[in-house]
Amino acid sequence: MSRRGHKIISFCPDTIDQSYLPLSKIIEERNFALKEKNSKLNNSILKRFYSHNLILERLKLMLNHCRECATVINNSGFDVLLANSSSDFYMSHIGRFVTIPKVIYLGEPFRPLYEAFPEFQWKAPEKKMRRFTSINNVKHELRYWKKIHAMGILAREELLSANSYDLILVNSLYSRESLMRAFRLESKVCYLGIDTGKFKPQNPRKQNYVIGVGSFGHLKGIDRAIHSISVIPAEKRPELIWIGYLADTEFIDYLNTLAKNVNVKFTAKYNITDEELVMYLQNAAVMVFLPFPEPFGLVPLEANACSTAVIGIAEGGLRETIANSYNGYIVNDFNPFEIAAKIQLFTDNPSFAEEMGKKARKYVNEKWNYESGITNIEKYLVDLGKRKNIIRKENKEDYG
Repeated sequence: MSRRGHKIISFCPDTIDQSYLPLSKIIEERNFALKEKNSKLNNSILKRFYSHNLILERLKLMLNHCRECATVINNSGFDVLLANSSSDFYMSHIGRFVTIPKVIYLGEPFRPLYEAFPEFQWKAPEKKMRRFTSINNVKHELRYWKKIHAMGILAREELLSANSYDLILVNSLYSRESLMRAFRLESKVCYLGIDTGKFKPQNPRKQNYVIGVGSFGHLKGIDRAIHSISVIPAEKRPELIWIGYLADTEFIDYLNTLAKNVNVKFTAKYNITDEELVMYLQNAAVMVFLPFPEPFGLVPLEANACSTAVIGIAEGGLRETIANSYNGYIVNDFNPFEIAAKIQLFTDNPSFAEEMGKKARKYVNEKWNYESGITNIEKYLVDLGKRKNIIRKENKEDYG
């Protein structure tokens, strides 16, 4: 968008990881401190006793941060605000404080409030835990109500912020439905694109390993991938290489133990360069993408751009990107034997993997290219800015 002549300035907290997808080399970036101004709560007994006070404190800090950013934005002559998701709360709250036209690109609501993530947060404790027969049971009951209080405040604040935007953009039809269920608000699907200049094939021979990409956590279905590969006959069983970030060493230890127990060669890689990531995508026989409903999933299309097909479950946004038998395969549910059979189509026959990889590359070039994704966002931003300017001009004329 900068190359198209737009002047863009980024506002963000100083707590972000500046090394992850940095913007400072592309556009001006302004960091605002995300620091608590009143330290009394840090030393309170209540905070040490109730962990959910940390959530509410973090929310308070984020709201203050948004107010500070909004004060600058409102006095700087910008045409439109594009808000992105918050890594803490998913929803960005800055829409409540800015006065210019505002749009948020939101992949999903704060999932722990609305679904099992990994378990349902609103569930009451077991009955035996609710009998006030011991001090421990009383503590459990108090913690439960403290959690309910904190989650209720988060839900309230998220809905307030969602309602503050002139427009909500989402990355898939699935995400649109998720937001409708959570907020009962309209949103527009604005598909993104893949940088096929960066993610591209190098015409190597496919190697006998399966690739997976995503953070090391329960949501990405890494254990699903391990179990699926484990049912492939041992003499043909490929290695699973998983590339991720947010490296949770305890979780990686669990995965290593699981893989060892089912006799799967598992390699975890994290903090690698973009060049290494592309190389692994290029050489893989196939990608497995088995997360619990992913809102969209750029990773499968990045693999496709590197001429690698994808195997996944018909969940979330993957249903909108994988054309069955063309750029990969979709199975109806988690069936390790069915997924293993699809994997073997590629690992047993490198020529088949290469042929489908070529079709996958063509598919991304035609339907998910980078320029079309930029155009989609640009159109919404420009249209909103023009529409709001017309309204402001009419109001000014009406009231002199």
